[in-house]
Amino acid sequence: MKRTVFFTAAVALLCLAGIISCPVENNGDTGKPVASIAVTTMPAKLEYHVGDAFDKTGMVVTAAYTDGTTGAVTGYTVQFDSSTAGSNKPVIITYGGKRTGFDVDILPAGVYMDRIAITTPPTKREYRLNETLNTAGMVVTAIYTDESTKAVTGWTTSALNSSSTGKKTITVTYSGKTATFDVTVIQWNGTLSPNAQRLLNYLNDMYGEVIISGQMDTSWTKNGTMDMIKRVFDDTGKYPALKGFDFIELPNSWGSYGRDQIDEAIEWWEGKNRMGTNSTVTTLLPDKPNIHGIVTFCWHWKPENTDFNANNTNFRIPMNNGALDKSSAAFQTIKSDLDKVAALLQMLKDRDIPVLWRPLHEAGGDGNYADSAGWFWWGASGATNAERAAACVALWEYMHDYFTNEKGLDNLIWVWNGQKSTWFPDPATVHIISYDAYTNSTNYKSSTFKTRFDSVKGTRPELNLIVALTENGGIPDPTWSKEQGILWSWFMTWNDSRNTDGETHKDNFWTGEYHNTETHKTYIYEHELVITLDELPDLTAYRLTD
Repeated sequence: MKRTVFFTAAVALLCLAGIISCPVENNGDTGKPVASIAVTTMPAKLEYHVGDAFDKTGMVVTAAYTDGTTGAVTGYTVQFDSSTAGSNKPVIITYGGKRTGFDVDILPAGVYMDRIAITTPPTKREYRLNETLNTAGMVVTAIYTDESTKAVTGWTTSALNSSSTGKKTITVTYSGKTATFDVTVIQWNGTLSPNAQRLLNYLNDMYGEVIISGQMDTSWTKNGTMDMIKRVFDDTGKYPALKGFDFIELPNSWGSYGRDQIDEAIEWWEGKNRMGTNSTVTTLLPDKPNIHGIVTFCWHWKPENTDFNANNTNFRIPMNNGALDKSSAAFQTIKSDLDKVAALLQMLKDRDIPVLWRPLHEAGGDGNYADSAGWFWWGASGATNAERAAACVALWEYMHDYFTNEKGLDNLIWVWNGQKSTWFPDPATVHIISYDAYTNSTNYKSSTFKTRFDSVKGTRPELNLIVALTENGGIPDPTWSKEQGILWSWFMTWNDSRNTDGETHKDNFWTGEYHNTETHKTYIYEHELVITLDELPDLTAYRLTD
């Protein structure tokens, strides 16, 4: 039974921040002006029959006041009508002139909840010592005596005792019924999350032996309009192992494409994709439930509602005496934007989903021209190449420190894509190094691939970093690449810009035959050196240590 809590405490925060205008009323236990109220603890009884009276036992209602304080209240009123059976019947709570509430189901006579089941376990099933339980992704279903079922919320869980290693059983309780699931607590002191370390270990093991297939998503449109994964499957009969996402609409579109990209990334890790025009979430390999698609994110960053292209915005990295100017308005914009992205990436961390994180991409622009400015504002902050490099490095290192140490995003594998060796940051902030190479032809043995690979490899050869092809048009020939000693860790074919499937056009990097012919696509996805989704191991069970 879906219960939706509405008029939440988030409204109070918006009021206090001055984002929205809220009326003030002086009702309530304290006499203070009330901004909003919320049910912060659901009542114990969540199942009703016709004629039942509302039972508030266990329910906690919290008021948020206009002075910024909050507190539990008791002088509220409850509106509840159980005269007829039905789903999602509202329970309305009123206090201080504000309302909140939730939905319950009123069952027909003779129908009772028989049991509950965990129909989808939480995504995160493994914990380090002293971590707290995270139930993100879990679906609890109530099963009734007439065999009808419904997903429910408002359940509670027992605490996770993560003070010692081993298997732990968690009990879920809903309206007096219980179900259990198991998690495992491990000893792990690595700087990366366990699944991030497993993914990095897998990439290291495969590097130089095979190339992992990748396809960039269309981040500015819905899958129902143009789904790149479906296009790859329709042309080859296989799925890429790696799917690329982009926070291109952030920070200006928090609730739309930014969150959609996170939702699709979660689905991809779970081996699912929204296929076709109806955007139905589809399990891609039902016979392989332990397959997890690899997730990578970049960010075409648009600060101050402008653009990411340097020629279309005056925004630049604020520097003062060779360091980030943290007192500037521009820095506050940067920090605010980083907070938004961190909150989204936290949703992936909550599910222990590792991310190949490629921020500030193509910072140096064209690596063939040492003194040229970058194409994007993060690569164009300064009058000289040295100034631009220093600014970009400062922003990269700040972002790494902020996300890693302050936000605790240890699920990020940092992919540096600066494209100029003099722009390389502190080696401790980089896991993988990469280049974006577009040959603008169907020459899949282009010398450009070797030139780019060798230049990236030579950036800091003593670090022996994995080298990846993080954007491409035409896909390099795997056999030739291995012969040349330039077998990239993965390729990432860029997305199509035009909706018509099969249209040959320079802006369509997959569909049509401008960049990749139909013969070449099949050759790539059937090649013994190319890893596709079905060939991935269970990345949650891959080796964690040497």
